[in-house]
Amino acid sequence: MVPGARHAVSVPRAAALAPPARPRPMPVTTDTCGAARYGFAALTAATARVVRATAGTRHPTLLAEARGLAGLIDRRLLTEHTVTTALIGAAEMAGLPAAEAQSIVAWAMTHPREPKL
Repeated sequence: MVPGARHAVSVPRAAALAPPARPRPMPVTTDTCGAARYGFAALTAATARVVRATAGTRHPTLLAEARGLAGLIDRRLLTEHTVTTALIGAAEMAGLPAAEAQSIVAWAMTHPREPKL
């Protein structure tokens, strides 16, 4: 600072400093809660199976689980980001290289398992 110099600082109004208004939450129905629990349970079970997969079974296990969960993404029970992140993390924990896991999951997202009739 230069001796004798004065600096003017403008202060914004209080309204400009207030956080933005939060949007109103959508009402949650019982069906929505049940579907969310189902999707979360399926994701939890799938990642556990991938983590426990042994050498020689990791690739097919990850592929099967990713294809199954891709169907839940199509039904909007899970998001693709959530499934991809969880499965790639589980595959890495099981010992698969990250690039291989990403490739398997990306392929599976475009080739979901056909639902059984």
